[in-house]
Amino acid sequence: MPADKDLKRLVRQRMARTGESYSTARMRVLARRGIGEDHPMQFHGIIDEDSGLRYVVLTNVPPEYEFVAEHTFERHGEGFRLEYQGDADDFDQVVTNWKRDGVTGIERTANGLPSGDWAAALEAAIGRLDNSGVWWYLLGSAALAVRGVDAQPQGIDIGTDRAGADVIRKLLRDRALMPVADAPDWHVSVLYGRYFWHSTIQVTAEPRPWVDDQHPRPWGHEGLGRLEKVKWRGHDLLVTPLDLQLDDEKRRDRKRNVTAIVRWMNRSTDEPVDR
Repeated sequence: MPADKDLKRLVRQRMARTGESYSTARMRVLARRGIGEDHPMQFHGIIDEDSGLRYVVLTNVPPEYEFVAEHTFERHGEGFRLEYQGDADDFDQVVTNWKRDGVTGIERTANGLPSGDWAAALEAAIGRLDNSGVWWYLLGSAALAVRGVDAQPQGIDIGTDRAGADVIRKLLRDRALMPVADAPDWHVSVLYGRYFWHSTIQVTAEPRPWVDDQHPRPWGHEGLGRLEKVKWRGHDLLVTPLDLQLDDEKRRDRKRNVTAIVRWMNRSTDEPVDR
């Protein structure tokens, strides 16, 4: 109880100083103290004795966070579980990764905060991918932000091919929450994986054959045929075509990104680009 009272006191002090809501102020205070250190949520791994399937299990989820847990985990008994799809030898490492980073991601999402520092995540990923021989590109909001478009990435999205996915699976083993694996229910690509390093890192590979049937998508076969190069913090990066991304943002009714893209396209060539 004293610890709880101390936390509430610090949160109210921050609210008075910053004008933030209680949930946002609490999130910031916990970030300074070490997010989730007083949180009841727990992750552990189990192997089903009958089927041999491996699961990451999440328990003690407060009601206000259950809607976030349901996006990744399935309800099971009084908690949640996620079937593990990776190599058996990596299972213990993935459970350790969830224990380290899982609460952070759930709390930030529930409180409407970015998953973390997308630029730091990209720098970290580049550090691993450089000189690895992996062909890769950026898609999503991070592909806009590295151009200088005023986007607000919630993380980074990396596209690659199957060979690249195999290498990334090994390179980011210590950051994997969902190692790159076949994703039969994922509408974007054949392979999908999720990692966390400073922020969420999603990896997709091999777009579905039909993604361009109704109209070209940035990550579809036409988009991959004309990826564009940009320089960001001294790094040469491949990104999805801007015209296809603008069209896709319009179709998805993402007005903020549409406005930001149009403003960037209409900027004066003399204007500095902040990346």
